[in-house]
Amino acid sequence: MKSLLWLLLLAVAIAAIVIVVLVWTEREAAEEQELAVLEHQLKEGHWGGPVVEGIAQNDTGLVLASAKVKVRWYSPADAVLGTNIEVRLAGLQPGETWDFEVRSVKVSFEEVSRYELEVTGIIE
Repeated sequence: MKSLLWLLLLAVAIAAIVIVVLVWTEREAAEEQELAVLEHQLKEGHWGGPVVEGIAQNDTGLVLASAKVKVRWYSPADAVLGTNIEVRLAGLQPGETWDFEVRSVKVSFEEVSRYELEVTGIIE
């Protein structure tokens, strides 16, 4: 009887974990939206690291709870040198713009030959 109860509790726990993971994955996929990048440029920071400055716009037509910019730095050999993220926790209204600045202290400006930029927002 005890082993049957433990088996039932284990099955319920596994089912709950699976449901939570599925709901979380579906919610993240549905809520994250790519934002328009109006401009961006690479600069050398005063400490010698790369800095990407730019302006993003909430062109989704929806109110966003937060937004983030992810920059991936590449070497001349096209190897990934690192990734940095800036997060805006304040919401963004439809049409509102956001001046962002992403810095790296682990990568030197001289090492970077190019970068990739990804700007997304989470729907409220």
